[in-house]
Amino acid sequence: MVKFSFFYDNLFSKTENINTTLHIATVIVNLFHLLILFQKSLRSSSIFILMIGICLSDILAFTVILSGFGGKFWNFEWLRGKYFDDAKCLPANYTLMNPYSILETTVTRSTRPISIWLAILMALIRTLSIIFPMSNRIQKLTTPRITVAMALGITVFWIVFYSWEMIFLKIWWFPDHIDLKNCRFPERAIKNKFYVLALHRDHDEAWTGPFIIQDYQVRLLPVFIYPLLTVSLLIELWRIRKRRNKKLEGNTTKLTLFMTLSFMLSEGVTGFWEYPEYFPLSKEAKEFFGIYQMTFSDYTDSTFALLTCLRPFNALSHFFVCILMSTQYRDTVAGFLSYSAKMLEEDYVVLYNLLFSKTDHIKSALELSTVIVNLFHLLILFQKPLRSSSIFILMIGICLSDILSFTVNLSGFNEAIWDFEWLRGTYFNSLTCLTPNYTLMSPYSILETTVTHSTRPISISLAILMALIRTLSIIFPMSNRIQKLTTPRITAAMALGITVFWIIYYSWELVFLKIWWFPDHLDFKACFFPKAALNSKFYVLVLHKDYVQYTANRDQREYLVRLLPVFIYPLLTVSLLIELWRIRKRRNKKLDKNITRLTLFMTIGFMLSEGLPGIGQYPMRIVLSRQQQEFFETTDEVFRYFVDSTFLLFNFIRPFNALSHFFVCILMSTQYRDTVAGLFCRCKVKENRKFWKPLFRSSNAKVLSIQSVSNVSIVTKL
Repeated sequence: MVKFSFFYDNLFSKTENINTTLHIATVIVNLFHLLILFQKSLRSSSIFILMIGICLSDILAFTVILSGFGGKFWNFEWLRGKYFDDAKCLPANYTLMNPYSILETTVTRSTRPISIWLAILMALIRTLSIIFPMSNRIQKLTTPRITVAMALGITVFWIVFYSWEMIFLKIWWFPDHIDLKNCRFPERAIKNKFYVLALHRDHDEAWTGPFIIQDYQVRLLPVFIYPLLTVSLLIELWRIRKRRNKKLEGNTTKLTLFMTLSFMLSEGVTGFWEYPEYFPLSKEAKEFFGIYQMTFSDYTDSTFALLTCLRPFNALSHFFVCILMSTQYRDTVAGFLSYSAKMLEEDYVVLYNLLFSKTDHIKSALELSTVIVNLFHLLILFQKPLRSSSIFILMIGICLSDILSFTVNLSGFNEAIWDFEWLRGTYFNSLTCLTPNYTLMSPYSILETTVTHSTRPISISLAILMALIRTLSIIFPMSNRIQKLTTPRITAAMALGITVFWIIYYSWELVFLKIWWFPDHLDFKACFFPKAALNSKFYVLVLHKDYVQYTANRDQREYLVRLLPVFIYPLLTVSLLIELWRIRKRRNKKLDKNITRLTLFMTIGFMLSEGLPGIGQYPMRIVLSRQQQEFFETTDEVFRYFVDSTFLLFNFIRPFNALSHFFVCILMSTQYRDTVAGLFCRCKVKENRKFWKPLFRSSNAKVLSIQSVSNVSIVTKL
């Protein structure tokens, strides 16, 4: 029989994670809930004032619990006294106390009954207001001042209830209160020059003894009070509806019952389960639990771990119950959201500037991370087991291209790096003195622009080539032509061909550059400072404006370079997955879900990083008609601001996609993982014989090695 303790450990770890998720969700939702409750239309109502108290109590409780995540935040005695090595050097019957732990424990213990009794007070006021609608005393109870006073009274009571013994705390200078008889290291203790908080054990036991045992009563008592108030309220509402010959609204009844049941479950069940933990078991009960190899404590703890999920769930439901039950609350939420939308529309230019500054910095951080991770990725790819494989040769090209691209982007940080025409021509004051129809060019700007323009399509084309080789190797495993494509020499040649093509595509006009001695090509008619121009003794690079116009026309078509691969890459991925599915079907094996997910992740990441910027660039490049220009001028160019701000957000996707390459290789390729492991431990990884086993044999007894596609972990798992 399996021991119950194993089940308890597993159950505890799962519920702990669920609890943490619920706590985070509760804090986030209740922060928005609190923001709504503080609106002018709600904060003057007694019911919503009490709800503000409940909301604050829940936020504080769950925030403190989350701050102690990973520690024993439910063991309040441990929180009250965080002992250190010299604790035994104090006089007998005194305990060291930690101020942070005192605060943490007081908040954790008191906030729960505060929210409970505020909820009971709210139900009481609500019920009394319905039963005695004409009573002046009840009307006084619902005034904001009296409601706040009652809420403060409840809060102070429970804080004092759980921290009264702290009055007896003593502040001691530690070296003056050392008990040398019991101290193990008196010399070290005397060197500790600091003040400590000490509490006599009688007062500590007064808190940890009867109060802890009575804590289940704090849970159970409200469970009997709250349903009585709810039933009384529903009965009175039913009577009123009956006198008016109207049916009781089903939605209100259901929501009220839901609140009552969730309250009873979150508090009552926990209280019932805490009760037997403090009382001795009978002989028969001990024998029962001994048979099943478990203790009663294991049983109660495992169940209690599940019950702890009920409280955050109950606190999380408050916002949604208010939305469904209160018309005033719904109107306040609608008004708040519409006001926010109006402010957003009016201050869109301010929002754009803020968005620009933030995204620019975040994008730079992502690019820096991408460069660092890809440098390590490149180091792995250059290892001997990988650099002879066609797929990894192409990955080396992609990695180099990404590193070069993002390094150039970072070097041009805080400059208009996307304004490539500006990069191509770094003008200075003597530009107007140059011969007409020629533009000055800067060598640094030429290099920077060529690299920035060409590296992106190089990495895209190499990724498509890699996907093509991978797909063809699976579809045509016996083809000699496909095998030749996967040889390192052919792969390197294709990669170089792609690189040269894109570099020429983005820099062919530089063939027409001219090197001029500046004083020999001056136009004194247009020159504002002819003497200064004559004194400029240097060579300049110039380009005719016709060729500059060609580059501008090419930039107009740049969105096509982004969009075209978005349609090609998914076709290759779908073809690969279909062929893998067919192979698995012939062998009666299921397709590895992990490989499928990673392949889809790569495809989606590629499509988003290249497709969205292409779509975003299209409206920026189109030539607007006269009517469109007049429309955008009358609307303060909101469309342009929208396009520009959206394009800034798209800039995140490319560095994120490039950053993921290393991690995808780790997850997909066994050969890559072995190389990384070998690099760190400097040990030879054993050859996986199954990995190199030939898949097919031709009729002429030639064995087709899978080495050509060994880098693709998809193939290795076939």
